[in-house]
This record gives sequence, C-alpha cells and structure tokens, in this order.
Amino acid sequence: MDVRRRKGRKDAGHKNERKQHRGEGGRVDNVRYTKQQTCHIKQPDLSELSKEEENRIPASETLKPVQDASFGFWNNLSWILNCTCGCLIGLILACSYSWYMETLHENEYWFTNIGEVEREISFRTEQGLYYSYYKHLINSPSIKKGLQQLMRDNLTECGRTINILNRFNIYQEIILASVFKLFVLNQYIEPIFFYTKSVFALSGFGLGMLYICSWLVNKSWLSAMLTAVIFILNKSDATRVYFTVPLRESFALPFLFAQTTVLCLYIKHTSKHVNLVLVFFFLFSFLFALTWQFSQFILLFETVILFFLCIVKLIPAEKVLKLLFIMYFAVLCVVFLQFGQKMLLGAFVTSFIPVASFYIWLRYARTQHQGQKHVSLFAVISLIVCVFGLSLGLNWLIRFSIGINSDTHIFKYFQDRIFYAESKDFEAKLYTCNPGFYFIDTEFFWRLTGNFLFPSYLITIFLVSHAGTFYFCKIISFIKKTHENYRMLDFSAWLTKRPEIIFISLFSILLGFLACFILRMKFLWVPYMCVLAPLVFSDLQIWSLNDSKSLRFLLVKSASMIIKVSFVGIVCYKLYNTVQEEMIDLKEFWDPDTVELMEWIKTKTPSGAVFAGSMQLMAGVKLCTGRPITNHPHFEDKWLRERTKQVYQIYSRRDPEYVHHLLEDIGASYIILEDSICLAPPRDGCTLPEIMDIHNKNSYDYFLGKSSIETSQSLFCDAVRYLKPPYSKYFALVFQNKTFRVYTVLHTKKQ
Repeated sequence: MDVRRRKGRKDAGHKNERKQHRGEGGRVDNVRYTKQQTCHIKQPDLSELSKEEENRIPASETLKPVQDASFGFWNNLSWILNCTCGCLIGLILACSYSWYMETLHENEYWFTNIGEVEREISFRTEQGLYYSYYKHLINSPSIKKGLQQLMRDNLTECGRTINILNRFNIYQEIILASVFKLFVLNQYIEPIFFYTKSVFALSGFGLGMLYICSWLVNKSWLSAMLTAVIFILNKSDATRVYFTVPLRESFALPFLFAQTTVLCLYIKHTSKHVNLVLVFFFLFSFLFALTWQFSQFILLFETVILFFLCIVKLIPAEKVLKLLFIMYFAVLCVVFLQFGQKMLLGAFVTSFIPVASFYIWLRYARTQHQGQKHVSLFAVISLIVCVFGLSLGLNWLIRFSIGINSDTHIFKYFQDRIFYAESKDFEAKLYTCNPGFYFIDTEFFWRLTGNFLFPSYLITIFLVSHAGTFYFCKIISFIKKTHENYRMLDFSAWLTKRPEIIFISLFSILLGFLACFILRMKFLWVPYMCVLAPLVFSDLQIWSLNDSKSLRFLLVKSASMIIKVSFVGIVCYKLYNTVQEEMIDLKEFWDPDTVELMEWIKTKTPSGAVFAGSMQLMAGVKLCTGRPITNHPHFEDKWLRERTKQVYQIYSRRDPEYVHHLLEDIGASYIILEDSICLAPPRDGCTLPEIMDIHNKNSYDYFLGKSSIETSQSLFCDAVRYLKPPYSKYFALVFQNKTFRVYTVLHTKKQ
C-alpha cells in the first residue's frame, strides 16, 4: 500500500495506516504509525512531480520526522564545535610533528652549527646525489640556464650525456630552487636550511592527511588523534625523514597519504563538490608519481583493489572508472614531464588500467539498468585471470616495442626473495645484501606490540576480513538467505556503506606483504596500520552492533569510549616520556676523514678530474666538489649497472693491468679506495669483495661465511697499497688518511 500523500489531502484512514517495505535479505517489515506518531511525519510536496518521478522516490525518503527548530540549532552548533575542535587538534598535531622532526634532525647532527661540507656529507648515498641538483640550480645564473645544463649533463655519468629530468625524479628540487630564487630568500635563510625545513613542513602535511584519513574512516577526531599519536610514538618504524631528508619517499609519502584520503572521501560520499574532490585526487596522484620512481608499484596496488571492489559491487563502476582514468592521466603527465620516462611507461600499472577500465566500461554499459545483485565465482576468477593475462600481454608488447631493460634487477630481486634462492647475479646481490632490503624482522612486530599498535591492527583486520568473507559468499550465492543464517549475512551489511574501510584494509594488507619482503617498505605499511588501529574502538558496526537503542549497544559504546580515552592517555604518556629522553640526547655529526678528502679534492685536483669508487661515496664527491663521477647510487639503469660492475673490479681479485685498462676505458682520473669495504670480514657472501668474487666466479663456498678462493691473486684494493711492481707502473698514491686512499690512474703508452 502506497503511503505517500499530496500536501493537504485528508486521509480518513490515517490512524491505522501501514507501510510495507522489503528489508535486507528479503524480509518484509510492517511499520504502524499511530496518531501521535504521524502528527510528526513530514510529507514531501509531490504536486510538481510527474508520475514517473514520484514512483522513483523511495518510500523511506518520504517519511522523515520534522525536527524541532531548537533541537536543530543545538545539533548544528554541536556539529560546528566538534569539527572546529577536531580541525584545530589536527593542525596542532601537524605543526608539532613538523617541529619534532626538525628537532630530532638537529639533535642528531647539530645541523645548524656544523660546517657546510659536514652538512652536505650528512646526506649519505643517493641523498647527496639528489641534493646536488638543487645546489646546482641555486648556484646557476638562472633556473632556465640551470635546467638546460641538467638536460645535457655529462658529470653524473662520465662518458655519456644524460637528461637528468628524464633519469631522476628531481622536480621537487626544481620547485624548491625556483621558489628560493624567485622570492630572493637568500637574504633570510641559507639554501640548505630552506630545503630541510621544506621537507619537514611537508612531513607535517603528511601527518595532517593521515589524521583526516583516520577521521573519515573512524568517524571521530579522537580516533584520528590516536592515529597521529601512535604514528609519532612508532616513528622509528613509520618514517625516516628525520635522518634521510632528501630521499624521494620524504617528498612522495605525504602526497600518497593525501591521495588516499581524497580517494576515501570520494568513494564514501557523493556530494555537489565531487568535481573538486576529483581535481585534488588528480593533483595528489600526479605529485606522488612525479616525486618517486617506485610510485608505480603503489599505484598498481590501488588500481587492483579498486578493480576488485568494483567486481564485488562495493564501489559503483562509474566511480571506479573515473578514478582509474584520473590515475592513468596522472601517470601519463609524469611520463610527459620526464621526457618519455621508459621505466614508468613500461610499468605494469600503465598496462593494467586500460584493460581493467575497458572491461568495467563494457560491463557498466550493459548492466547499469539491470540491478544484478549476484555474481558467479567462476565468472570472478575467469575475469581476474583474463584481465591480468591481457595486461601482461599489453605490458610485454609495450616493453618490447620501446626496448625497456632498466628494471630487470627488480624482477631478479623478487625472484630470489619469493623462491628463497641464493642468487649469484651481481645486481640482485647488491639488493639482497643491503639491510634495507632484508626480510622484515620479528623485532619489528614486538616493537609495535609494545606500543599497542599491532594488536589493535590485527583485530581490525580480522573483523573486516570476517565480514568481507561473508559478504563475498553472499554475492556469489554460497549462502542462501534463510532464517538460520540471516544473522551472519547481516554481519556483513555494513560493508556496502563503508567501502573506504575495505579499501584501506586491503591496501594495508598488500603493503604488509611488500614490507615482509623489503624491510624499508615498512614505512609505507605502518602509517595505514595507524589509521586502522583505532577502528576497533570507534565503529561498533564492525562488531555487528546496529541497534543504537538497545542496552547492549549503549553499554558497549560506553565501554569503547572509556577504553579509547584511556588508550589515548596511555599512549600520550608514553610518547611524552620518549620525547623527554630524545630532547636531552644531543649528538654531533663528526666525519673528519671524509671532510679532509672532500677539501683535498676541491683544492688539489683539476675541475675536470674524473673520480671512480663506491656508489655511495661518488654521490658525496659530486655534491661536495662538483667533479665528474663514473657511477652513483641510482641503480635504475642498465648501462649504469654495467658501468658499476666495471668500477667495482677495484675490489676484486684482478691483476693491476686488467683494472688499469678498465679505468682508462671509462675515463677515470682517480680512484678512491675505502678500507672499510676492502678489509671487511666475510659476511655470508655479502661483502663487496665477496660479491665480486661470486661475479667473477672465483668463490665456490661463500654460503659457509668464509672465503675460499681458488686463485693466487690478491684483492686489488689491498695489494695496491704497497705499490710494488707492476702496481707502481699503473697507479700512484696521491692522498691518504685513516679511511681513504686516493690513487691517480697513470697513463701508459699502448703497445
């Protein structure tokens, strides 16, 4: 019986009017409205609607109580005060975190009081390489002139000219240098301080975005506050910005947090500002992809999750299509700005998005008016296999067409990790022997457990997975809608209303798998653990508590609020004690041997002298001295990896004539040897001399952790120190201290 009435129409049978509506799972609920109840029922004005439009209005939308004016005022005032309070707390936390990171950096290095060379040396490994381009732009007559030089650079990889904007993600350095020179900030602050302060400010922005994301997911700014505090408390596993400032992730991760926040907002709500939300989603996706070379893998995770949630009907196909299109457009914009960057163009995500979007478009166009509620398990599996198969084929075609081989080392690394293989490949060994690429350690989980994060996260993931399993069984018709199992079906009903929780949960699970294989990726996983951890206290729906008027609901809600407030208090107290200890732990950066080396190079060698050595040291040489180098730590190039193999023969068991010939071929004027590398004790085949022995097929039982070399040749780096013939014929010692030895490569007449 239709209960909708036109305004002003009398209804004699109003007192005993009934409305039948079909509920979840096919139930029919009878709702009786008494005379006292119906006097507060507001009926819509349907006089201006056509019959078709009137029939499309759900009956539930036509029966809304009229709120008292005073109640509405206080309700709105309460909402405004709540939002204002939450925003102020978020702003305070973001600013405090930015200051905290800068203070930790200062306490670690005494950065404001050491010399310029010490500050630059503190940017270890690839950090120094990236910062050198910022320094180059600052010292250039103009940004335009500096960019032209970077686009025809022959100092970074001596022997060939490269486009730095194509090879590296340095647009963040370009932007910072442009701002510094445009506003003439050298009158107020030194360039290096402007750079570090900008990074720390960006890290504060990232925490603010995590705060907002948690607020969206948990529907409470108190839970968002808990997310921020837990994140700061677990900072050693959540970020490394305070001791690795110029790393690409220091710029990229805040934009990733902002992008996922906007994505959650879009899939959760549909508002009149949807176009503005999509603009921000494009902006943050674009900035994330622009600032980090490994963003392609994270974007792939997001696209796969969106595709899956579309298949199981948790996110409308139209929304998913828009998101995929925007992400693809953002990636293509980055490819364009990086002058056709092949590694990104050949990424799997650039092949997966078109294939997945095409299927979704076909399915959406065919079924958008059919209202299909169930899918076949066989259809889901077949669809996933088909889409991934076509994506792999398209990816192979793209890579074959443009000749991509820059990322082969990544596949070798994952092959070794997945199959637990002890690779003898030089490129893979450099990764598997790097502590940042180890498997995740058990101490990581104990630390997070001690700081209350890991248990809360596990409970949340269990509850979400439990509900997701029943929902998936429901849509593929594994569970019939009978009275006995209806309560289980009802447990998963909240999923359709909270797709952002499912997205963040799946995203965190994929990041967790990645972190288990690559230790350094824990800095991606932990932030999203912090977002989900408070959910176990914040949303009672995940505990299957939906009746807000029941005594059980009220008791559980009160208990959860008490637990949450207590949790916040305990974590804040623990954080306060940690901060107090860190504020009195003052250190100073001290590396006199490296400073002496850099000063000698700047004053005693020609400006065109070419240096060869370890990748990490060469980045510092380029930054501090501006001299040409033969190799560097940015390993995502096949030519550079081959060049590094040649340079690293200085740490192998090769005769001096062979090493000299290689160094002359690559144009090296000087070599820098480090005893910390040359004389390192054996370490399961992971020291550089051992890796070179393996590569040169000199070692056969390196798995035993000891050197067993079937050759009488000594290590070149050790034998050359004595400069006995024939070493003295090819090399001459020109500088030495406790850490470094520098030899000039003597030019000999070719026979």
